[in-house]
Amino acid sequence: MKLILSVLATTWLAAAVYAASPPTISSFTAAQPQVATGQSVTLSWSVTGATSLRIDPDVGAVTGSSVKVAPKATTTYTLTAGNASGSKMATVKVTVASKPVVSSFTANPVAIANGASSTLAWTVTGATSLKVDPVGAVTGTSLKVTPKTTTTYTLTATNSFGSATSTALVMVGAPPAITSFTANPAKLAPGQSTTLNWTVTGSPSLILNPGIGVVTGTSAKVMPRTTTTYTLSATNSYGNIKSTVTVPVGNPPVIKTFAANPNVEAGPGVSGILIFDTTDATTLSIDHGVGTVTGNTVKVNPTATTTYTLTASNAVGSVTATAIVKYRPLTKVTSQLYYSEHAVFIIPPPGQVTWTGSSSWNSVYSAANINSYIATLKSLFPQDFFFVVVTANNLSPNLTPRVFNYRHVADGIGDDSIKGAGVPDICYYNVGGGTIIDGAYGVLDHEIGHNWGVFVGPELGNAHWKSNSTVNSQMSDAYSDDDFATVKLISGDPAKGFTWAAVNNATQNENEIFAPQDLYAMGLNPTFPDVYVLDSPVYKSDHTVSYSSVAKYDQAWVEKRNGFRNPTHKTSDKKFKVGFVYVARDLKEVLDVYQPIERSIVHFTTAEQIDKTNFRFQVPFLVETQFRASVDALLADLDGNHTPTLTLGGPPNLDSDDGSATMSFTTADADGTAPTVSCIPASSNCAISGKNVVLKGLTSGTHFITIKAQDAGGKKAFASFVVDVK
Repeated sequence: MKLILSVLATTWLAAAVYAASPPTISSFTAAQPQVATGQSVTLSWSVTGATSLRIDPDVGAVTGSSVKVAPKATTTYTLTAGNASGSKMATVKVTVASKPVVSSFTANPVAIANGASSTLAWTVTGATSLKVDPVGAVTGTSLKVTPKTTTTYTLTATNSFGSATSTALVMVGAPPAITSFTANPAKLAPGQSTTLNWTVTGSPSLILNPGIGVVTGTSAKVMPRTTTTYTLSATNSYGNIKSTVTVPVGNPPVIKTFAANPNVEAGPGVSGILIFDTTDATTLSIDHGVGTVTGNTVKVNPTATTTYTLTASNAVGSVTATAIVKYRPLTKVTSQLYYSEHAVFIIPPPGQVTWTGSSSWNSVYSAANINSYIATLKSLFPQDFFFVVVTANNLSPNLTPRVFNYRHVADGIGDDSIKGAGVPDICYYNVGGGTIIDGAYGVLDHEIGHNWGVFVGPELGNAHWKSNSTVNSQMSDAYSDDDFATVKLISGDPAKGFTWAAVNNATQNENEIFAPQDLYAMGLNPTFPDVYVLDSPVYKSDHTVSYSSVAKYDQAWVEKRNGFRNPTHKTSDKKFKVGFVYVARDLKEVLDVYQPIERSIVHFTTAEQIDKTNFRFQVPFLVETQFRASVDALLADLDGNHTPTLTLGGPPNLDSDDGSATMSFTTADADGTAPTVSCIPASSNCAISGKNVVLKGLTSGTHFITIKAQDAGGKKAFASFVVDVK
């Protein structure tokens, strides 16, 4: 009995102890910790000692060991197990997840031109992977694409619960094209208008600026006040393009002057100078490598005669002008010997010439040195020179040019004492100091006359016609009573009386030519005109001349004293070979003088009229002889342009019964182009027909005819003949 009571007491005690403890929750779990929206999940638990169970939220009291729930959002469930002794709680979280969300998917720009790119951009949440079709897997938030054609791109965002998609369209097409944008007229004077014309494709909207705005059609008329650049902007869905056209407003430039300095020609060691003057030009340029120029002059260094073109430009337009820079070549033989086309330049070796002191003239023009110069000239150019001019500058004493006669030029003119044949007369031509300029041979027209006299007799003069004679000539002495401001010239005969005229001495020197008496001595006049010499002339205020006695000298007197002229005017020479030698101190002097010396010679030998500006006092030989004869000083053609040839086809004298005659000729130019042949001076009685000189209407008497062959470069050849008309 005692044993039973003991057992019962132990059992009760144990139960009492147990009933006094709260429940025990061994586990509280969700079958799936993460579910999609609307999906259910089983919550399970293991609990002991509980008299009640409750799950919050939204579930309430439960029994058993599990329950299904369908949370709408992520929820943390709380299990509460209770008994009389208390309660225990446990929680489990059920995450309610959804498929990804694509908030935006765009293309920028939506429309692109071929070859251009667009950027795809997106905003996505909840995705574990992204894919853009037709590209492939992507990351980040944007992607640059360059489709070749219009393309719809699809963005797919994926996670474990599903995927979401969105699309973006990229259109590919052509931007507008401006194939032309022009102004007509392209340039305007102030106050004029122009029409802007355009050709545009691609259905664009058009904006024209400045000052115009939106335009339609294909043209717009504008009238800008100043030079304006117009911009046409064309825009469509695929792009924008611009084109500009500038409409200059104003006046084109003007070239007032473009010429070569006539006093400076190009040559070895010498630059040519171009002179220009323009208005309204913004840029000036010259061809042949000169390039852009400024100012009013530029030096050029051609190697041959060159035509330069000046282009003056501004916004309105451009104009051009040309100028020829002549090239004067100079050939070097040795370091002490040079020649141009018409002169030899000699630099005597040290010791041969004394350049300083009071006798440099005598040294330069010593007989030995003169012979040396002539020998050098003839060794280079072995020709029969009729006359040689030996030039030097700044000698002491400063003597005027003088001629020494060595050549017998004709019978019957009083030079019988001169016996030389095949030798030249020589002129010692001292320039007299200063700079050698054009017209250096200012008195050569006088000096060359000394080749023929005056030798007819001392009664008429000694080398010059007497000033108290009726010969008014280049070769006359002059009488003046006012220190040669003027000279008094006598004319008339005993029957009509004699008068005098005062002539400005400078003007006389600029215009004097040979008198008929000179021309007779030269074989260029058929007879010797009468000459009167007045003894003790008195120049009266009424311009008459009184005298104590007068003597007449005529053809008969000349022939009685000197004999007949031989050769006569019919067969006498009418072209004379002249040589020029310049004696220089050094090469610098040669380079300083050879151009003006060359130009002076060319003027003297080929000019057809007096030039009082550039060659003052230097009367050309053709003018001196009244176009009855010429001189030839050409040594060699050096500038690439050959001097033409001109030859008469028959004897240089013709007889005519009716005032008409024909002389044939031949002419040629080694450069290929036939030269132009003409009569000089021009005359209605003389014409060129083919290869013939045709003369008509000549009056009775003797006529001296000269013809000229001239090439495109200005080089000339002359030929002369005589026609005697009965």
